[in-house]
Amino acid sequence: MARTQSLVTKGCLIGLFFLGPSCGAVTNDLMNARPTPQATWKHEILEQLGPPPWQRIDTWAATHLDSALSRPCPFGPDCGADCRVRIESLQDGQVISNTELRFSSNGDLRTEVVMTPDRVRASATARSGTDRLTAWIEVDGPQNVTADRVLKAMAHPNRHQLQGVAVLARSFESTTTRARCTLHQRQELPRELQTNQRCESNDGFNFWSRSGRTGGGEESYSSRHLTGRLSVSTFDDANHTLSRVVREDLDAGGRLTRMVEEVSTNGAQPHYRQATRWGRDDRGRVVFVSNARGEIGVSYLPDGTSVWHVEGCDERRRVDDHGRLLLRGSCSGVGRVHRDGAGRPTRVERSSENHTSTRSFEYDDAEHLVGVTEEDVLEISATYLPTGRLSSETVREGQDISVLTRTYDHANRIATSTLRVGGSHSSATYEYDGCAPNVEVPLEPGHEARVESPFELIE
Repeated sequence: MARTQSLVTKGCLIGLFFLGPSCGAVTNDLMNARPTPQATWKHEILEQLGPPPWQRIDTWAATHLDSALSRPCPFGPDCGADCRVRIESLQDGQVISNTELRFSSNGDLRTEVVMTPDRVRASATARSGTDRLTAWIEVDGPQNVTADRVLKAMAHPNRHQLQGVAVLARSFESTTTRARCTLHQRQELPRELQTNQRCESNDGFNFWSRSGRTGGGEESYSSRHLTGRLSVSTFDDANHTLSRVVREDLDAGGRLTRMVEEVSTNGAQPHYRQATRWGRDDRGRVVFVSNARGEIGVSYLPDGTSVWHVEGCDERRRVDDHGRLLLRGSCSGVGRVHRDGAGRPTRVERSSENHTSTRSFEYDDAEHLVGVTEEDVLEISATYLPTGRLSSETVREGQDISVLTRTYDHANRIATSTLRVGGSHSSATYEYDGCAPNVEVPLEPGHEARVESPFELIE
């Protein structure tokens, strides 16, 4: 039976350490702790949230932001978008895709249409105040369409349709005086349209959702009550209905207790129950996590290292005052990060039973990462222009060598990007119409510079 994640928990997920359906019984006082019948809770919750900003949905919903996605002009102030970027991508001299981006200077509109010989992909986002509309589409097969036609199919799916649509999805978010509501619709042909609606009160205390799909549906609602939370979900799949109740409370010792109860349609005894507890010290740090499968203790060394006493292996982790990683260790090995006064990594040491490695980082006077070395494994060197933009990066990993080069236009925007790996090369050229110097554009897959993601080099 298909199920979606409830507000509080799914299955027996507990912290970061316990997974699986092996759950224990729960005490009678928790089982009897529900303050009001479910029907009363639902009525009170819906009264607090107010009606969603749309009617009951049986087809693609229209929103006041639809027209913003598709204006009958390529770009300019009258369209809502005042910047257009065209990207041509080549692989070994052959064109593999053409991309068109449109932006508004105030950030209220962004569209992207990518055309390849056998597929069209597009995404778009329009904003107005606190409301936002996002759409995605994928069209299979060779297409003789323009970016305008693709955007119209996303903006007005009931009126403008394209042949070969594989996936179409739209998500509309709106905030009222009472609640934040989201309407998500998705269709993967030949399947029927699926609709999910959700509203959550602005104070976070009340929640309601409803979804419809082929052969069934689901409704869920919840509310916090005093220090705890009550959540009720009803899953309706064909002729079977399953009710789930989730309750959270704090006991006198400040420990969080979680209870999950599922009941079948005929009102039989709950066939699934779970109770979980967390303990914290006077500084708010977790000191244990327990459930029917056992308990994990957590201790802290004087230097701030946390030690999670997992069965068969302790796990350690230490960060600096800014939350930056300094040490992480387990039975499989230990990693240490050395940093300079600015917090930048200068050396990373990894050690295990059979292997030890050291990775070093080098910076120039402008604080750019210009070199990364790890003996016989990795060597990265980078150069930069006086403007601070990356000019080139060379990566040597064993016997493999890749060279990435970039050029920029008069406004310091990326103009070309070329990546050579062995005897193969890929490239992209960028053209701008009415765009600001600081416009951000996507890079070709694989054209991201390694030195621009130093944290990944640490991991």
